[in-house]
Parts: sequence; structure tokens; C-alpha cells
Amino acid sequence: MKQIDLIPKSYIQRIEEILKISWRILKTRFLEGRHQISKEAPFQHYLAHIISVIGEQYCTKRDDIFVVDLETKLGNVKGKTKYIDITCSFLK
Repeated sequence: MKQIDLIPKSYIQRIEEILKISWRILKTRFLEGRHQISKEAPFQHYLAHIISVIGEQYCTKRDDIFVVDLETKLGNVKGKTKYIDITCSFLK
């Protein structure tokens, strides 16, 4: 019997797929001229938006929630506050 190709149940596998597809879309749009990115902030916003849109499609249950954040505070690293440019996750 042929196995049905479904979105993975594992949130980790879902995020891996979301990021792979999102990065592919951004690269293609940049190389094809849709986005002219010359600074870091627009790059982060474009990528975060793509991740958010794709991630939402990976919500399969009514209580699945996918979130994307910019500049997430990491905390104290070697005496300095550090930030992660883009973070994403499924909330339970």
C-alpha cells in the first residue's frame, strides 16, 4: 500500500521543513530581483515574514500555534546581553 505524504507530526521536523522552504523562497526572490536587500533589517523582516507565512501552513490541529519573533533576548553571554535575530517555534 502506498504511504500518504503528510506533514510530519514532530514539531522539530516541521520547523526544519519550514526553514528549508523559507530560505529557498528568499534566495530565489532575491536572485530573481523581487527583493533588493542591501541592509540587515530588511533581510530579517523579509525572511521572518516568509517563515511566518509558511509556518502557519504547518499548523494542522486547531490548537497548533506557530510564532516568529525578531530580536529575541538570549541573556548573559560572557557578561553581555545577546539577541537572536529571528526565532520561531510551535506553542503548545
